[in-house]
Amino acid sequence: MSAIPLPVQPLAAAVRTEELVEALDSEFLELISWDWELGIFVYPLDHPVIGMPECQVRGCDKGYESRGPLCSGCRIRWNKSGLSVEDFLGTQERYNVVHVRQELCQLPGCKRPWRSPTAALCQNHHYQRKHRLKISLEEFLVHPVPQQLPGHGDCGVTACLRQRVTPSTPYCDAHRQKLSKAKLVGTFDGDEELWRLTTPPIHMGREVSMRGLPRRLIAELLYCVQQRTANGVRTVGHNLRAICERLRLMRCETLDGVEDPEAAGLRAHNVSLVTAMRRTLRRLGTTPEEESRRDVWDLAIFGFSGTADFTEIRQDVLREAVRIWAADDLPRRRGKRGGRTLQRQIDAMVELSKSLRLQREDGGQIVALLD
Repeated sequence: MSAIPLPVQPLAAAVRTEELVEALDSEFLELISWDWELGIFVYPLDHPVIGMPECQVRGCDKGYESRGPLCSGCRIRWNKSGLSVEDFLGTQERYNVVHVRQELCQLPGCKRPWRSPTAALCQNHHYQRKHRLKISLEEFLVHPVPQQLPGHGDCGVTACLRQRVTPSTPYCDAHRQKLSKAKLVGTFDGDEELWRLTTPPIHMGREVSMRGLPRRLIAELLYCVQQRTANGVRTVGHNLRAICERLRLMRCETLDGVEDPEAAGLRAHNVSLVTAMRRTLRRLGTTPEEESRRDVWDLAIFGFSGTADFTEIRQDVLREAVRIWAADDLPRRRGKRGGRTLQRQIDAMVELSKSLRLQREDGGQIVALLD
């Protein structure tokens, strides 16, 4: 399996990347079956926060994230069927073979992918069984005539883990069809190399592909999901998948490249999710001393909730003095309301700042003129 292509990073970026990698917990990486070479985030079947049990429809390997025991696609079909859940589960099977996991041909030793779950054989062996030998699958698997066949290699789409089905195309069958359709309807811009780098994978039920993303960005996403999970906050699979697809399409190096998630094309919950992730990343490695030099403080770094905003204090010296006072006062406070109390004090100084601006010709900026 080919490794994820990783860009060469400047020293500072490389140091930050390693800081993020070191912050990843080995138990969390084991929980999501993480492998840096494969680059696939796998939601566990059973976990109180990010567990994703499999859909109970026969042959469906998608997971359900909230209302079980059906995945979103099977739930739509069930709602239209008019059947009870029990009857639906007893009569229905998977309906979309495109999103069924690609497996190898069942002939022992054959390295080519099966034509379909129903055929269970690669294209060549399926044709040989059905049109030449004309025997059952069970007979074919033990017949002396069929020979092992070598594989054709990996799909040329960076995010895809599937195998090519023929030597004449650099793609798996699903991406070959996607590219043909894009050319037919006019959505393909002619840059096939860029298409390979930015096209999403064929989604599998409990998997999110991070292949094709820079190592730094992958580490950021993993760290954020790890922290959310540790705090008991669920990160829904289709939201994480949509964010990965958008980041891949934008060719982002880090989450800081998405300053305006809504303008970047993300929707609804994904906008707030990216914003929360960027906040989580900013907190990693930030000390109270570093934060106290900013004009807007993230009070979580000091052990409180909310923010402290000094930006409306327009006189530089006064703003600096209030920040110094606040940095000294905040550690003395206890309880959940410490941040609110601090902001009220800052707001009082904002009123003083406004008064100085309105009543003095210099706006209160010249310290020597103040008494």
